[in-house]
Order: sequence, then C-alpha cells, then structure tokens
Amino acid sequence: WSLSKRRHHCRLCGDVYCDACSPHKVELPLEGKEFQKPVRICKYCYSDVEQGNYFSQRRYLTPLTLYDPPDDEHDLEDEDGVATHQTVAAALCALTSDLDALVLNASDVDSRLTLDPSILLPAITKHLRIRATSDRAVRALASL
Repeated sequence: WSLSKRRHHCRLCGDVYCDACSPHKVELPLEGKEFQKPVRICKYCYSDVEQGNYFSQRRYLTPLTLYDPPDDEHDLEDEDGVATHQTVAAALCALTSDLDALVLNASDVDSRLTLDPSILLPAITKHLRIRATSDRAVRALASL
C-alpha cells in the first residue's frame, strides 16, 4: 500500500482490498446511519449480494486464518493482537449459528453457503489442536 494505492475495507466481510478488488458500492439492508447510502464491498461479497445474500460468511475467515494456535496452551495467556483464541471462538460460534440457520432453510443451502468447503474446512480444522477452541470447531464442523 502507498499514497497512490489506497486501502479500502469491505463493509460485509471486513477484509482490506485495493480499489480494483473492491470496486462495488451497494445499498445494504442494514441498520445504521453509515448504511443509508451505498457502501463499498469487495468483489467476493458482491457475488453473494447479487444472489440476495447480504451476510457473507467470509467475515469469519479473517480470525480463523490469521490465528495460529500455539503448541503450548500456556502461551494463550500472553496473546494480543487482532486474532486471539477468544476471537476465533467467537467467530466459530457465529459461524455455527449461521450454518444452523442455513440448515433450517434447507431449500437453498447451496446458494447461501458462500464459502467453498475447500477453504472453510481447513480454516476450521486447524483450531481442533487446542482445548480453548476445539469444542467450537467440532460444533462448526458438525453443522456442515
């Protein structure tokens, strides 16, 4: 990133992109003053929005992929930063809730599952290694 190449964040998944990768602006059916006008979203979330899915599951990938579980669980006490075992646990809980809601409306599960299983499964399974996140990872996998 530089002065000539600015960073933008997608208002659905929260990831950071360059202008070319986040060129779309859409009105989202969300509450809040910031959503009263079209907001920037990335090209990945735009494909979901085109299908009527305004709640991209991509937002869970950031903590799931950024966090590397420590080899020793005693190291959990010294964590800081954006991705911690607590943010991973929260992301896994929310993902599980979303997946459960998809199953209840089984008529369109395939169109609403916005993450390819080849991306989602490794992101979840790497959190089976430590006790602090393993129970939530198992629950998320069971929902799939």
